[in-house]
Amino acid sequence: MKSWIAKEKMTEKTPTLNKVMAYQNERLVKTLQRKLNLTRMGAILLFEDLKRFLYLCAIFKNNCAPTPKIDKAWHEFILNTRDYADFNEMQFGLFLHHRPGIPKRKSLPLIEKTKDNAKKAFGDLSSNWNIPANIGFDNPDTCDMCV
Repeated sequence: MKSWIAKEKMTEKTPTLNKVMAYQNERLVKTLQRKLNLTRMGAILLFEDLKRFLYLCAIFKNNCAPTPKIDKAWHEFILNTRDYADFNEMQFGLFLHHRPGIPKRKSLPLIEKTKDNAKKAFGDLSSNWNIPANIGFDNPDTCDMCV
């Protein structure tokens, strides 16, 4: 049996927000609770915001960058490789890669643009979308963008 990785090319799908938001992953919610020291509701909200962010990545053809809180959730999702790969294939028909390496202060305009697009698409945003004033300076563990 071939894995999705062995496929030459995924068929890109037009994502729908309702379908993306309907995706559930209890294992990831529990991981976010444990590793990020969140309440259950906090972990669920962060996962919901992560799905919104990934939806934007697919819609805007990867021209997005996460806030630090969403980035941490993305890291945890990526580490569960099978779930992350299945989610990408099922929702988008493509794999949303994570590109670490550029300091956040250099990608700050893209983070701000992503947040503005999120406000337009989703309305009021949770604190998971907040951009710290010291981004890229005192937060060296944050990453860059989806590609």
